[in-house]
Amino acid sequence: MAIVWNVQTGEIVQKLFHLYPLPKEWLLGGCNNSHVRDLSLSSNGHHIVTVCDDSVIRVWDLLSQNTMQVVGVVSEALCCTYSPGGSCIAVGDSDGGLQIFEAPVFTVTLQSMCRFAIQCHIKESNYSLDQKLSLFKTLPPALQAFLDYKNLITYGEQEN
Repeated sequence: MAIVWNVQTGEIVQKLFHLYPLPKEWLLGGCNNSHVRDLSLSSNGHHIVTVCDDSVIRVWDLLSQNTMQVVGVVSEALCCTYSPGGSCIAVGDSDGGLQIFEAPVFTVTLQSMCRFAIQCHIKESNYSLDQKLSLFKTLPPALQAFLDYKNLITYGEQEN
C-alpha cells in the first residue's frame, strides 16, 4: 500500500492498494509479501508509478477516482522513474537491467484542470503558507467543495 498525503495539511488524500480484493487491516504494510519498492511522481504531479514485490508496474491517476493501470511486469523490480516529459517509465531490476514502458494516457477532468490552475497560480506567487491556505477560503463554498480532495475514493475500495 502507498499513501498520498496533502503536504500542506498532513491529511491522507488517498491510499493506493496493490491487492484486490483488499487485504484485512492486519495485512497492510507488507505482510502480504508485496512491499512497495519504489514510486515516482510524474512531472505534472498527476500520476504515480509504483513497483512492488509482486513484479507488477502500476500507474495511478491521482486526479480521477479509482483509476489504476498495469503497464507491465518486471521480475525483481527495484526502482522506477518517469522520463522528464512523462511519456515513458523506466524500471530497474535487481540484475541491473532496465526496461522502458510507455506511460498510459488518462483523460483529465475539469475538476483536475481547475485544481492544477490554482496550484500553479499559488506556486508562482510569493504568498506565505498561511496566505496560501487563506486564499483557498476566499473562494465561494460551492467552488471549495468542488476543488476539495476529500471526495476522492481510496483506490481499491469497493463501492457499496
